[in-house]
Order: sequence, then structure tokens, then C-alpha cells
Amino acid sequence: MRTIIATLLAFCAAQAWAQDNAARIDCQEFGRVIAAVAVFRDAGADIEKTVALFRRMNPQIPAPRWALVEREVRRMWREALPADEAGFSLYRRCQAQLGDMGRES
Repeated sequence: MRTIIATLLAFCAAQAWAQDNAARIDCQEFGRVIAAVAVFRDAGADIEKTVALFRRMNPQIPAPRWALVEREVRRMWREALPADEAGFSLYRRCQAQLGDMGRES
């Protein structure tokens, strides 16, 4: 139960990187969010329901950023790395793009 509550709080923390600029993000915070979402995956949650929950809890995230968030959640789900490794993997990719994940090729 504590893990679920902590994960929900992490979802709320995602608001910190939901800025007007759809592409620039806080790589460290985004990595933490992806690691928190991995907890849902590891608990056997459905990916579609998890994405819908995240969207419902963070309505302020601009539409262009949703494509990025959903893409990274689906990547994390597919790769099936442990939560901390999934977060660090995203962080490294984000840093390589200098935080500009929305415009990567």
C-alpha cells in the first residue's frame, strides 16, 4: 500500500516538469517518474489503464508532451528493466538529448 501511495505522489511530482515548453524537461524528475510508473508494471497493472491514470492525474501536461510521456512509458514497459534501471536509462537518454526529448529523431 505504501508503494502505491508513493507512486501516486510521484505522479503528482510530474507536474513539476509540465511547463509551457513542450520539449524541454527536467531529466532527473522524468527519470523518477518513469521509475515510479515501473512499480505499477511490476505489480501487474495494465499499461492502458496506467497511462489513462497518469493522464487523468496530470491534466495540465501539454498535448505535445503526452506523446513523449506515453512513448517513454511504453518503452519502459517493453524493456522490462527493474524500476531504478528504467529511470536511469531514461535519464541517460534525456541527458544525451540535453533535455530535449520531444525533438529527438
